Amino acid sequence: MRSKDKVAIVTGAASGFGQGVGEIFSQEEAHVVVVDWDEKTGTNTAERYSPQAATLSSSNVMSRMKSILKRWCRKPLTLMAG
Repeated sequence: MRSKDKVAIVTGAASGFGQGVGEIFSQEEAHVVVVDWDEKTGTNTAERYSPQAATLSSSNVMSRMKSILKRWCRKPLTLMAG
């Protein structure tokens, strides 16, 4: 698995292209951080991915980004898609 144990922050991950990208990273055992304005759908998407996935809405992305990076990025961020 090329993405195993890496962090993938995926914007627009609740549906469409972003959701597909998140699914691929999840299948490769990455820790997927789901970023989407639709928090309810984003939460459902994250639950389908894996227990390691997190959800946040775009309205609070910047205010929460520091805590997200601190929690998930113990190593340098290696994957980001949007």
